Amino acid sequence: MNGEAAAAVHPAVDVVVGSDGRSTVYREFVGLKKEDLARYAADPYWVRLRLGLMAVFCVGWLGMLTGAVLIIVLAPKCPPCPTMEWWQSAVVYQVYPRSFQDTNDDGVGDLKGVQKHLEYFKNLSITAVWLNSIYPSANVDFGYDVTDHSNISPVYGTMEDFVNLVSNMHRQGLKLIMDFIPNHTSQNHTWFQESRRNALYRDFYIWHPGKELRNGTKAPPNNWLSVYGGSAWTYDDVRREYYFHQFLKEQPDLNLSNPEVIQRLDDVLKFWLEKGVDGFCIDSAAYLVESSSLSEDEPVSGETVSSMDLIATVFVVLH
Repeated sequence: MNGEAAAAVHPAVDVVVGSDGRSTVYREFVGLKKEDLARYAADPYWVRLRLGLMAVFCVGWLGMLTGAVLIIVLAPKCPPCPTMEWWQSAVVYQVYPRSFQDTNDDGVGDLKGVQKHLEYFKNLSITAVWLNSIYPSANVDFGYDVTDHSNISPVYGTMEDFVNLVSNMHRQGLKLIMDFIPNHTSQNHTWFQESRRNALYRDFYIWHPGKELRNGTKAPPNNWLSVYGGSAWTYDDVRREYYFHQFLKEQPDLNLSNPEVIQRLDDVLKFWLEKGVDGFCIDSAAYLVESSSLSEDEPVSGETVSSMDLIATVFVVLH
């Protein structure tokens, strides 16, 4: 670059001479002028460089765009969301009829009391009402020691009251879920009374002759405990055998390994479905099956039954 060009690019030049006689040149860079920039911009080298970079950018951008389109087109499609059943998103209101509303002043809630509140349920935007046990019962466990699976306890009303309740609930767009108790019955249930004497019902419950001790007395077949503490076996003087009960001695366990028992319980479900029931809540589902080896003792842990062990596991089976 000649002197004139240098002066044009670097118009401000200062020369400083130090005390040691040395001189230092300071130049203040003030940039290129418009004419200089235009000259460089028209230079074939810079033109080719700019066009090359622009071409690389365009090709890269088009490549990314093409790749994105191919991914969208060729990627596997997500399956459509399955249609949910009503019970998969339901809001359920639990009703314990005994303490809900009494309409006949006998001190116990009833089905008509539930029916009086259907508008209230509807305003809550719930899907279904879960009705706790309303079966005839010996009331040792307030309805959960059932004496008849296919009827209504008189304290709650009649079968006609129940049918009217279901009909009115459906008219309001509500569904009804009932408790179903397949693990045990009341000791006053016809099945258990027949099981004590009648060979046709012999295996409806879990029976065992027990074991004979050295002193000649009988003892339960194993050391299993009931949920409420104490032995899970009670001796029956009529059959002269022990029967098994996970809960109270007044609640003998059904033998669910017996196909005839399963069929009877299946008939119970069909009976209520024909009455319009929409689903069932299975009570005490965690206790439905026992070990087939009734002579084996449980390892002794030294621990007592905690309050959490008294909480029955509940599952819902819906129609």
